[in-house]
Amino acid sequence: MNLPEIVLPVIDLPFHIPLLTHPLILHFLVVLPMVVLLLELLNMMMKKKTLGGMAFFMLILSVMASMGAYFSLLIDGQDNVALLSQFAQNLLVEHQLWGVYLMLGSIALLILRFFTLMGNGFLKIVYMIGLIAFVVGVGQYAMESKVLVYGHGMNVKQMQLNDARVAKLDSLIEESKAQRNAFSLEIKSLKEALQNAKKAKDIALEKAKVLSKV
Repeated sequence: MNLPEIVLPVIDLPFHIPLLTHPLILHFLVVLPMVVLLLELLNMMMKKKTLGGMAFFMLILSVMASMGAYFSLLIDGQDNVALLSQFAQNLLVEHQLWGVYLMLGSIALLILRFFTLMGNGFLKIVYMIGLIAFVVGVGQYAMESKVLVYGHGMNVKQMQLNDARVAKLDSLIEESKAQRNAFSLEIKSLKEALQNAKKAKDIALEKAKVLSKV
């Protein structure tokens, strides 16, 4: 699906997002909107303020999850792009664009949900249609992520590369330990040789003293 491109300004976050965080956040992004939809449907039938409050709170969490998915994908995408084929890179760009739409859509849904508190029936209908569309969009987003991971090895190749780096570092550490042990043995042998030479020197001096007296 070719979506109109939306270019967001670069935002420097005041905190660090660890690599490979996107898959974890994506699970929350998939589940939370579905919970919101279920609560809203129950609220339409039961007319309970508690259900409406829970749905509103879950929608706020959905907005946070969509923002987290967007920013974490920027980190994962930058680190993985060099390991992907050209076709997979194009899919990644589209996937990132989907993330922009979902983030902006979740914010729009939250604002619309706030205005539905005024009791406007038309806005409630628009909100429910938008919520259903958002759930479908999140499902599409998750399917694209699955294709990138299982079909093109996104994050998998990065994890393999990280494992290789860790294995190399472990090998270097073991080599440095072996070298350190070898140096320790050499130093120990040199100390023993110096002590033996000192003893031999002392013995020679004692013999020289005895001969000089004779």
